Amino acid sequence: SNWNNKQGRTGGTFFISRFMGEMSIEIKDKLERYCAYQERCQDDVRRKLHGMGIRGDEAEHFIAELVSNRFISEERYARAFARGKFRFNHWGRRKIESALLSKKVSLQCIRLGMTEIKESEYRRKLRSLIGKPPLKDAADAQRRFRQLCAKGYEPDIIRECMKDLEISSDNLP
Repeated sequence: SNWNNKQGRTGGTFFISRFMGEMSIEIKDKLERYCAYQERCQDDVRRKLHGMGIRGDEAEHFIAELVSNRFISEERYARAFARGKFRFNHWGRRKIESALLSKKVSLQCIRLGMTEIKESEYRRKLRSLIGKPPLKDAADAQRRFRQLCAKGYEPDIIRECMKDLEISSDNLP
């Protein structure tokens, strides 16, 4: 039969490898669109590939190609992430750093990302968050202090800003 001859097997193998090549191109295109839509880190792409059933060396091959074609840049991602979480979600530095670490971004890229947050802007935002809505009493001040710590602001800086705003920080944790 035709299956057993050399030509039939070669034809079948060619079809399979051509099909896999087309799949590979489709996956690459899909990943490029995924990365072009918004900044992504390698961990985001790895999770996306995992969801597509692609793991191990094959996943790392796709990631390496995306990095070499500048669709992924951990530094660019860390900078955009820090800027966005601070400006739009009003997160403090500790929470931003923790989130970047959980996404396996390198410490060097995290440090570079954190330079996007200027100290004067950070303290101005913190003072704004302390004063809105207005605090009525010491219990309100304690509650606000805990909320801001949960948002990732440093306790010492919160105390300083509360002192600047003439809010008693004596009873704070």
